[in-house]
Amino acid sequence: MRIGTKKKIKQLSENIEEVQSKILFEILDYFDGTELAKQFDLSKVKTIDDFNKIVPITTDLDYQELLDHLRANNFANTIQRGKLKYLAKTSGSTKKSKYIPYTDKLIKNFRRFSTNIIFHFSYINDRYDILDQNILVSPANPITEKK
Repeated sequence: MRIGTKKKIKQLSENIEEVQSKILFEILDYFDGTELAKQFDLSKVKTIDDFNKIVPITTDLDYQELLDHLRANNFANTIQRGKLKYLAKTSGSTKKSKYIPYTDKLIKNFRRFSTNIIFHFSYINDRYDILDQNILVSPANPITEKK
């Protein structure tokens, strides 16, 4: 672990509410202007308490209609600005298979995480030969446009 990382983690842990609030509003900003934001009236959220009052606890079933709409049409600004590029189909181990939308931001985070894992593994094990192999990390199948 880098020297600065321990200090950063300590600082963040001392300001948990501030950090959580910052992250919440970054997420809300990301969804601003989308159908999802309109559905939950996210523009009215000004505090964490507002979020807790306005946004209900949901399950995957609450999003089924929206996901069916995405699979059929993939209109821009449904759950992110612009069109969605990926939907992952679950294995259906607990219920029937369902689709999980992968926003651009989620894909970016997966890529960053994957890269960090590879370099961390290499550093800890002093093995950089893993980078000589072909590596493919793919979070989902692409949505294909109807022609």
